[in-house]
Amino acid sequence: MRLTNAQVTALLSPHLPTTAIKNPATFYGEATRGTDDLRYAEFTHNWSGVMVTLMGLGWLIQAMGGRSWPLLLVPFAIFIALAADPEVWILRQISLWQASSDPELLEHQLGAVLVLILVWLGWRDRNKPAATRPLGYALPVLMIFGSLLLLGHAHSPLTVTEDLTNLINVQHAVFGMFGLCAGTLRWMQLRGLCSVRASNLLWPAHVISPGLFMAFCYREVV
Repeated sequence: MRLTNAQVTALLSPHLPTTAIKNPATFYGEATRGTDDLRYAEFTHNWSGVMVTLMGLGWLIQAMGGRSWPLLLVPFAIFIALAADPEVWILRQISLWQASSDPELLEHQLGAVLVLILVWLGWRDRNKPAATRPLGYALPVLMIFGSLLLLGHAHSPLTVTEDLTNLINVQHAVFGMFGLCAGTLRWMQLRGLCSVRASNLLWPAHVISPGLFMAFCYREVV
């Protein structure tokens, strides 16, 4: 996959998270993805990035000995489930059963489930030794699993150009690689294979960094 010069320039030009979007009912089902559809995708990714950044900051605070509030992730899970695929829950054009047979839709819904699992595990953290917080071994396992989903989250429908497909897939691959590194670092830390002090900074940074990129640099309209 090779990005065009215009795409590289766009990705290196930060912008505030997208807020101006059209009702998805106005473009859902069109033969090709138009600008309104692409802007909506930027909106969902930008604001997911804001939430990922906040999640990473919460884990950084907790890794440094502070406290986090896992229930704050519940809105993130709801946002993913509802906004990522409006045709399922908002427009109700596709049933959840039909969505389960579409890899892209299924991965989005699984992402919402993973966030809810993190909420549950975070709530249980209150009764666990400080050395295993946040979330013990479950966190790196979920991060690695979720990252592998992102690395396999290919967008190659006939409704978009090859250039746009490349742009979307490259960005998701970047998110997946950062998540994979974060999960691996946290696993190594728990196993005593690397410095605790360095790991307490490095693995949350690998969550915060792609979150910031997603919030301020994710693009589909170039």
